[in-house]
Amino acid sequence: MTTRFFSKASLILFVGLSLSAIVGCGGAASMAPQSPTAPDTSSNGVTLQGIAVNPSSSLVYATNEFTGKLAQAFQGVVLNGSSNSVVSTLSGGSYSTGVGVDAARNLVYIANYDDGTVSVLSTTDNSLVATIQVGSDPWSVAVNPITHAVYVSDSAGSGSYELTVIDGITNAVTAKVNIGLSPSPVAVDSATNTVYAIDDSGLNSLVVINGNTNTVSARVSLNSYSSAIAVNSTTNIIYVASGSSNQLSANTVNVINGNTNTLVATIPVGSIPVALAVNETTNQVYVANSASKNVSVISGVSNTVTTTISVGSASTAIAVNPISNTIYLTCNQPSSIVVINGGSNTVTATVPVVTPAS
Repeated sequence: MTTRFFSKASLILFVGLSLSAIVGCGGAASMAPQSPTAPDTSSNGVTLQGIAVNPSSSLVYATNEFTGKLAQAFQGVVLNGSSNSVVSTLSGGSYSTGVGVDAARNLVYIANYDDGTVSVLSTTDNSLVATIQVGSDPWSVAVNPITHAVYVSDSAGSGSYELTVIDGITNAVTAKVNIGLSPSPVAVDSATNTVYAIDDSGLNSLVVINGNTNTVSARVSLNSYSSAIAVNSTTNIIYVASGSSNQLSANTVNVINGNTNTLVATIPVGSIPVALAVNETTNQVYVANSASKNVSVISGVSNTVTTTISVGSASTAIAVNPISNTIYLTCNQPSSIVVINGGSNTVTATVPVVTPAS
């Protein structure tokens, strides 16, 4: 693979799908991966990027964007959420970033930045079911578990970015939707069949896409650079993190009413929020703050931070299992998956992730 390193000036920082941080499992959370980074040499070349949960099986999928010295691409790992142990490694695509799960169909979708593809894996045995060609530099993944549509943000060329729509039943690309001039986090509200993306090309807006027609139906002005999206399909509320360190509105989470497409609250959080996840069952929002190395917990009722959980290292993505009320973060330096009990808001495990033997 071709190793890429990007500065903040050359590529905007993204983390977090999804959801959907559970990307695609019930529409509860949404994430977009962080910008490509230098390898985490403290863990033998592993740089964890995206994360998604299959609530039905309690399996957690974490992607690796850097293949290090391995002869074949090390795409990521599978964590057993019941035992908090790595039970399998994934091989295939190169520079893997966003990940989404369709729990009903037992499928995992992984964006491969270098290959311009999306790998479709079976959750039964982690075997490769299909490889789908999308635009160049695919970044974030979100899945609608009801329609089984898969959404991937990627480059359309000439510096513009688009949303590639995939029919999860046929694995065919069915539409391309222009987003803007930067790679975008993506989230899905499965209840309304609405897709959300970010346009940070100077417009700084939340792009609202009709999932029935695959057309842009609205834009919500944010007036700030945004790094992640999460959706609560039960309340029809969208959460957008602002993580730019050079803007007055940085280190906040914007709350948008999905019925009216209006901004209803702005919540201060930790330093450089890079990922969001929502537990629709408890109506709690979890914000991974990379620079302050902690997680802000927001009440979806009061729109206030109720507690802050220290995780000890810089995070890149976050996901929630609403059945077990467990939160998972990918962290680097060293590379690990941090496990948080959503009931007590305490870290219960830190699982190291290293490259498999070559």
